[in-house]
Amino acid sequence: MSDDNVLSSLDISDTDIAMIEDWVSERKRFTTRDGRICICGHPITYHRSAEICMPAKMTCPCRMAVPVLKSEDTRFFLRKTDGPGALHALTRGIVASALKEKKVEWIETPACEYPDCESPEGVKVIPVPINNTVTPPRISYKPMRVNKFLCETCRIRLEQQ
Repeated sequence: MSDDNVLSSLDISDTDIAMIEDWVSERKRFTTRDGRICICGHPITYHRSAEICMPAKMTCPCRMAVPVLKSEDTRFFLRKTDGPGALHALTRGIVASALKEKKVEWIETPACEYPDCESPEGVKVIPVPINNTVTPPRISYKPMRVNKFLCETCRIRLEQQ
């Protein structure tokens, strides 16, 4: 059955149709999606509370939503972190978005977050899951509560501790 046949079987007037069109356009104006992405690599909307992040069918241990990106399409940011850099959910989402030509932009340009970093401003960084339940903290190869941007020098320093 075509749309015209379905519509003609309803007892609605042209005025009713116009009213529905106005209502739909009014709702679209106020319905904006939150395209922010957390440093854990998942959409902010999946941070159900301050203590839980639940993307797709998994639970991410991220304890605090830290928005670092704005994305045109957050569906690419539902991946799991398996380590730093290319293994991190944030990097995987950025690459998947780029491959599908979806717009992604930094909220603030990322910088190394390692205490006492001596690298110059503007040095390239990668997202790194950090296991801070051990002393000293270590780079992890699974999702962690703490994720930081680190430069290469500081990643090496953290690995050698």
